[in-house]
Amino acid sequence: MKSPAAVFYFLEIWKRLDDMDAKAVERIGAEAALAGQDGLDYASPDKKYRVPAYSEELLSGLEVMCIMFAAFQRFAPQHDLAIDLNDAYQKALALHEARKREGQ
Repeated sequence: MKSPAAVFYFLEIWKRLDDMDAKAVERIGAEAALAGQDGLDYASPDKKYRVPAYSEELLSGLEVMCIMFAAFQRFAPQHDLAIDLNDAYQKALALHEARKREGQ
């Protein structure tokens, strides 16, 4: 099941995206989409993908999917990416907003 891991990844992604401007987030989304153009192995924890605008570290397929999903939700929410991550995204966003309100 990818949902618990996705919630965790989204929380980390929001920490990074929160202070970025729209152009930076759009670039991250585009790079994540390019990283997955040949398919992403989201079931494997192996870190073998790169999204340089987001991080220089290697990322798992699920991390890249979450980055792309979160970025598109910020700059182009009208696009349906056909990625089943909305529930995890909404849970993580609610937790992130609650943390911000609490000053964490």
